[in-house]
Amino acid sequence: MSELGVIRKLDEVVINRIAAGEVIQRPSNALKEMMENSLDAKATSVQVVVKDGGIKSLQILDNGTGIRLKDMDIICERFTTSKLKKFEDLATVGTYGFRGEALASISHVAHVTITTKTADAKCAYRATYVDGKIQGQPKPCAANQGTKILVEDLFYNCKTRREALKPNEEFSRICDLVGKYSIQNSLTAFNLKKLGDSTAEINTPVKSSAKNNIQLIYGSEIAKELFDLGFEDKDLNLQVTGHATNGRYKGPRLEMIIFINGRLVECPSIKKQVELVYSEYLPAKSYPFVYLSVEMPQRFVDVNVHPTKESVEFFNERAIIERIGSELKEKLSANHKSKSHGVAVESSKSVQPMVIEQKPNKAANPKTTTGPKRNSVSLDSVKELRKQIDEQLDQNVQEIFSTHSYVGGDWQKGVIFIQHSTKLCMVQTQEVCSEFFYQLLINRFGDFGQLSFKEPLDLASAALEALQLEECGWEESHGPKEELATAISAFLTQKRAMLEDYFNIVINEEGKMLAFPLLLENYVPDFGELPMLIVRLATDVEWDAEKECFSGVCREVASFYAHPELRLDSTNEKDRDDHATNEFNTVMENSVLRAMRTEFLPPKSILERRLLLQVARVEDLYPIFERC
Repeated sequence: MSELGVIRKLDEVVINRIAAGEVIQRPSNALKEMMENSLDAKATSVQVVVKDGGIKSLQILDNGTGIRLKDMDIICERFTTSKLKKFEDLATVGTYGFRGEALASISHVAHVTITTKTADAKCAYRATYVDGKIQGQPKPCAANQGTKILVEDLFYNCKTRREALKPNEEFSRICDLVGKYSIQNSLTAFNLKKLGDSTAEINTPVKSSAKNNIQLIYGSEIAKELFDLGFEDKDLNLQVTGHATNGRYKGPRLEMIIFINGRLVECPSIKKQVELVYSEYLPAKSYPFVYLSVEMPQRFVDVNVHPTKESVEFFNERAIIERIGSELKEKLSANHKSKSHGVAVESSKSVQPMVIEQKPNKAANPKTTTGPKRNSVSLDSVKELRKQIDEQLDQNVQEIFSTHSYVGGDWQKGVIFIQHSTKLCMVQTQEVCSEFFYQLLINRFGDFGQLSFKEPLDLASAALEALQLEECGWEESHGPKEELATAISAFLTQKRAMLEDYFNIVINEEGKMLAFPLLLENYVPDFGELPMLIVRLATDVEWDAEKECFSGVCREVASFYAHPELRLDSTNEKDRDDHATNEFNTVMENSVLRAMRTEFLPPKSILERRLLLQVARVEDLYPIFERC
């Protein structure tokens, strides 16, 4: 019979390290706590530098209010905070941090150095901390107002946890975290880079906007399909703002960002409601991007239910979730209906997707070569854009695209699978195709085939059609839609000579579009999206600088081209859809993928943005097949 164990009181250091392990589970947890401290300090600039995914070092620098010299002795001790005085203050806490555990927890599992200066201090002070205790006295030093915290050797005293962390995975989590906070706190500039790198992974400007930062972080393919969310419900003491993608965007995974009273949280009930609403508008295995910022009285929210504060509970949860779902459904429905008028209805289309003829140029159907075909150009700006494409090339990814075998997938849903050697890779087609078509436009600059319309397209009518769509972002301050549409038509008509010479976009003096560039033989883009392109060409391109102008036009046309046309000819809906989908996938494989093998120079951002992911290796599948 075994003896009963003796109950002993744990050593204080052990207690603190156990508690720290609950709050700081990985580098991104530490960064979240420090970023929130910076935002609480009213910082307008937050700079993060990372080494080995934050495991070796994690540094954050802000220009906030700083820490007073007399507070530096206890800043890393547990339960030292300027946010609370008594328990009842939890009901009205309006800051990110409040428990006084963040820096204390970090100092128990890493080496911490803090450099800080307040506005009224004559100099900055620096101190180091171990296990919550300051090591010596703060030393005067030179620094600007604000605080710099350097966290080194995270989990140096927790060997098992440290070995379980993978630098690349941890850096991805940090990128995700910084990106989300930059969207919520768009007035603050965020900069994130790896130690030693000259180029930042994330770099958002000060006094930006949530929508602009979404484009910087998640790309233009998502940003262009966003509509605004915003409502106030006085009965529920609720205010919601945000952005969500329309039914045209079909992502491979759900991108959900939820902030409640400025705090990034996981909220399964809101997530479930959003998925339920979108299930009526998106096909299976297609997902939206949704960003929600929910504000309610602090007394209605319990922020103290999770060690990392990633979960909260709030009053009237069911009613609030239903109200959010109702508003989202109404916006999606309105957007869907507006898309069903004009360009999407055969009898009233202003743009006819059927063309008189396709006139390919000599480069429209590329043959096997050692690299992309480029016509001769004399413009230095175009040469520079081609040089940028070359410099951004990822040769490993190029090898995958140039020697791949097509496995299958669904182009309409934006996801296909290709095999390279023994690797099975998933490709997000919309954004990859957008990059591919951009390169075709730059590489064949001024030398395109032609798609001719059955009937001329009136630019003013098409622009007005696009301005009716919520995704266009029209506001009353922009002026009457009819006047804007007329101005857009006049502007593009004025630019018609350049558009025809360089891009084969043919517009006559009456403001009617007659033809459009053909980039690939047997490939036709969805001309139902042309009205939106017309607006973006006039409003989103930097026309005053040659290089930026050419790049901007190419980006917009490429994004338009990344949405191929799906023709439905059969009268039987199911047979029609099945036949059209199969034919569509075949066309995409034989035109786009075939051309990519020789014409595509994939940039490094393909991997950074996770547009190409290895999902399996053939040898890993053998044991599965053997068991079957």
